[in-house]
Amino acid sequence: MGKGSYVTLLLFLGFVSSVFSYELYKDPSQDVEARVQDLLSRMTLAEKVGQMTQIERQVANNSVVKELFIGSVLSGGGSVPESNTPEAWQDLVDRLQNEALSTRLGIPMIYGIDAVHGHNNVYGATIFPHNVGLGCTRDPDLVKRIGVATALEVRATGIPYVFAPCIATCRDPRWGRCYESYSEKTEVVTSLTDIILGLQGEPANKTAGYPFVADSSKVAACAKHFVGDGGTTNGINENNTVIDYKGLVDIHMAPYFDSIAKGVSTVMISYTSWNGMKMHANKFLVTQVLKYNLNFKGFVISDWEGIDRITSPAGANYTFSILSSINAGLDMIMVPNNYSQFINGLTDLVNGGYINMHRINDAVTRILRVKFTMGLFEKPMADRSYTKYLGAEDHRTLAREAVRKSLVLLKNGKEVGKPLLPLSKNVAKIIVAGSHANDIGRQCGGWTITWQGSNGTTTKGTTILDAVKGAVSPTTQVIYEPYPQPGFAKSQGADYAIVVVGEAPYAETFGDNLNLTIPEAGIPTIQNVCGEVRCLVILVSGRPLVVEPFLPTMDAFVAAWLPGSEGAGVTDVIFGDYDFVGTLARTWFKSVDQLPMNVGDEKYDPLFPFGHGLKMGTSNSSGGGINLKWRLLHICCWVLPLIIQMLKLSTLARKTKHIRHCRSSVCGENVEGGSEDWMVPRQGARFCPAETAALYSQSHHVPMKGAHMQKGTIPMKKVGFCPTEMSTMFLYPEKGESTGLSSPFLIFTHSPRTFSWTECGRWKRRSLCDIELFAIKVSAKLILSRTLFCVIKMSSIRVFFFMSLLILLHFPFSVKSTILRNGVGRGGQVMLALSVS
Repeated sequence: MGKGSYVTLLLFLGFVSSVFSYELYKDPSQDVEARVQDLLSRMTLAEKVGQMTQIERQVANNSVVKELFIGSVLSGGGSVPESNTPEAWQDLVDRLQNEALSTRLGIPMIYGIDAVHGHNNVYGATIFPHNVGLGCTRDPDLVKRIGVATALEVRATGIPYVFAPCIATCRDPRWGRCYESYSEKTEVVTSLTDIILGLQGEPANKTAGYPFVADSSKVAACAKHFVGDGGTTNGINENNTVIDYKGLVDIHMAPYFDSIAKGVSTVMISYTSWNGMKMHANKFLVTQVLKYNLNFKGFVISDWEGIDRITSPAGANYTFSILSSINAGLDMIMVPNNYSQFINGLTDLVNGGYINMHRINDAVTRILRVKFTMGLFEKPMADRSYTKYLGAEDHRTLAREAVRKSLVLLKNGKEVGKPLLPLSKNVAKIIVAGSHANDIGRQCGGWTITWQGSNGTTTKGTTILDAVKGAVSPTTQVIYEPYPQPGFAKSQGADYAIVVVGEAPYAETFGDNLNLTIPEAGIPTIQNVCGEVRCLVILVSGRPLVVEPFLPTMDAFVAAWLPGSEGAGVTDVIFGDYDFVGTLARTWFKSVDQLPMNVGDEKYDPLFPFGHGLKMGTSNSSGGGINLKWRLLHICCWVLPLIIQMLKLSTLARKTKHIRHCRSSVCGENVEGGSEDWMVPRQGARFCPAETAALYSQSHHVPMKGAHMQKGTIPMKKVGFCPTEMSTMFLYPEKGESTGLSSPFLIFTHSPRTFSWTECGRWKRRSLCDIELFAIKVSAKLILSRTLFCVIKMSSIRVFFFMSLLILLHFPFSVKSTILRNGVGRGGQVMLALSVS
């Protein structure tokens, strides 16, 4: 063979070698699914099992990560590096990542952490209000912005994965995790899954169910805990949720539909059972429903030692726990400490044929899909340029906004017209009392720096006391006493007192509470202070507590929930810079004997109902409050026209000799041979004269002049009003008398936003066409006056106001009401065409 032949052969062998050594999975230009399958085809069973294993930071030494191909490491609550700084976290993550990248295939590990109200494990991070408070804001955009800020602060420590959000629907406040839930109402929880878009970014043109992380400024999110964790019996953590499948879907599963549609990367399984079956072993819900029916393509992860608790006692048969959980469809197991037992057990079960390779490949495919999608192969190391975002000032400003929007005003004044709030900043002396007034740890609650949280100065922030001192006049004396004794408040001669009490920090099972009373010295503090001086009570808690016995002693009462690190959000509102906009996302019960009690229940007798929340009416209110000047204008252009129209109506009524009330509570019957619209009252009903009775035509549903039915009959009608429903009163003149109206007319005292007609007190939707009723004339005038009020408020043209009011009161209107869509009910639209005649 010649020299040229040798060269040709070497070139050919080099080409073949390069083709076979090409690692497609390392090429970012390739499709994610192609990269996943290429990498999967190269992996051994040991490497696959390693990817399915998540271990705790404290046992994750370099050799373990490298030798066992560990796929994920986590920090549990309070598991932090010796120096709890961004730099120390970055060093920790990079050290472990270097070991993962040094393995044969160089698969990066994914580091996960609980970031449930900000990056709560890290000292100096911004601590946002817990979810129980955010639910009261009803503000998806706000929680989305919180997600953006949280992602940046988590990335500041080099971490790419968070175990958040919790999208449980808490149905019983006795549950120790209720503060991790946005609301008892599924719709509220679902609307606030927009936090996922903040954490991960907004997917564009992505298939629903496919995981998505926009770039390295975002993190992979985790919707938890699937499913029913908020519905356990008596609110006991990790207990049994007893409910049928429809109820499970409607109440507890619905938020997952939206989370999956928004591209959530992972889903964590709940410790709880559903009708006796542990969720970690429930193949129907995990595989059939979550993965197939809901088309979830990310990976499913267990909770901390979640598979251990499949058996009772936990860990009694760990091999069975591994078998049950993996075959149920779990992909990654948060072991977190006893990794050797898990890895060896899973390997033996696969080799023994108890778990097939198809199930293993499905799990690893999903894990790799998330890692490729989030760009972990391209950027596995900490980006230290993000360090500046931890505790950034604009994030603290956002948290302050979240605090003030989450506050709920439940009482303001012992007497009507004598509110305590807003508090004056310019008084001589005020008292600030209570265990929670000057304690950042209690203010933040559980899951702050440590798992359970703790009292004291646990992290950076502004206490409510510091915020009060910063808000009032420099000449105002602020006296602080955490545990005041009887006589103290009276002796100080203060203008008013602010009492801040609440729950001690807790998390999970440690927070389960069957009595829900205000703990510690909270009750005597309220009694000792509020019995001696005008007082505002601020309750810092993860849920409603029993307050009814003490409510009469309070001049004002505010639910602050667990506001986090920015206490100035509280003083922004109570001193009147902003109005209250928060409304209850949970029913506030009178006593624990009523629990569980949720909005919509047949027996519903709360102290404060779901959605309750007062306003002060300050001029800066983003919730629509108005100051005194505009209140006076409001009264002039809203109440005055009504009074004048009612006086006109009263004059007209005096001209009639016979007025009968046809009561809607009396059910009618169908006229023989007539349509269902021809109604007559039951025997014994009070009749109006039949000569002028109206007949509602089946085709047009309008009163027909001159219609006659059998003697003494009258159609029974009722009109629906917002916010109240009032029965219709029909006025009929005696025969021969004239009112000048072409049809019977209605009297009511509330302007309806929509019109819904019913027969016999039962709702039946109708359309109206070409109907001229005196009541609608009144309503139209009130609606127009309301519109004028809004115009006046924007323009402040007083001359225009008074001229418009004059026209409104003295010119009649011809009103034609057209229903824009048939069947007007709640949310229906009504168009009123007005013309001056």
